[in-house]
Amino acid sequence: MDIEQVAVFYNSINVDIITVKNFYTKLKKICKCLKPVDITNRREVSLFLEAMKKMKNIKNIFLINLGGDGSLFSSLSILAKTLETQKIHTISFNFGNKGFYCFYPKNLLFDFLEDKINIMDIIKNDYEEGNFVEGYFWLANEEPFIGDVVIKPYNQYKTIRLSYRIEDKEIEEICDGIIVFTTFGATGYFLSLNGVYIDNGFKDLIGLSFIAPHSLKHRPHLLKNKKISITNKDKKTAIVINDGQDKFLLESNKTIEISRSDKEFILIGQKNTFKRWVEIFYDK
Repeated sequence: MDIEQVAVFYNSINVDIITVKNFYTKLKKICKCLKPVDITNRREVSLFLEAMKKMKNIKNIFLINLGGDGSLFSSLSILAKTLETQKIHTISFNFGNKGFYCFYPKNLLFDFLEDKINIMDIIKNDYEEGNFVEGYFWLANEEPFIGDVVIKPYNQYKTIRLSYRIEDKEIEEICDGIIVFTTFGATGYFLSLNGVYIDNGFKDLIGLSFIAPHSLKHRPHLLKNKKISITNKDKKTAIVINDGQDKFLLESNKTIEISRSDKEFILIGQKNTFKRWVEIFYDK
């Protein structure tokens, strides 16, 4: 594969293949080092990553995502897990449902294809004017995630006994599960659990909440760069879900460790995410 230092991940289900081809062909004239990868094709992703790992001294990755928040988070996590690069710059065109962190609307892509605008000028201006948000990757047993990690019973029709430990304090409860979320996950599953909006300026903040605990005393915790240990205290097997995508099992009496990574990402296109919050969740 002719792999170079810039990756383009797109969602083939939501994006018409002709549009992707036209976009890639046109952008290739501006960015000489460009390679599209279909993130839904495991073999294609595997070949791409193997080629990337052979390249030495990759200091900067620039990711262009065509899809929604799911494909964005998955693409970033795959790169963070595979490559040694410490920071990934990202722009994302919203072809998803809400696409809260896909700051560029898809009509910009179509205008670019029709020579109405210069996308690279828009991106350059946004970056120079500080229109971007920064975040850390977090790790669940060394598996990177961006938004949230959910631990729940493998059989979803039953409750489960889970505990979490922060520093030297451990709390245990029967519940439907536990969710650990970052500021980027606070607009997802945590929000549906009557959560609150958390500004992305707190980029090393981590939160935790039981899901439907069998006690009214429990409340969500917001913590600054804390390590969290979660243990399955039940006889039943639990399942761990990273950003709604990757899954692995947590057997009885096994523990998952959650901590902050040193790797970072930058989402270019918007600085005031509260304004976007209001537009998406209130104005529509």
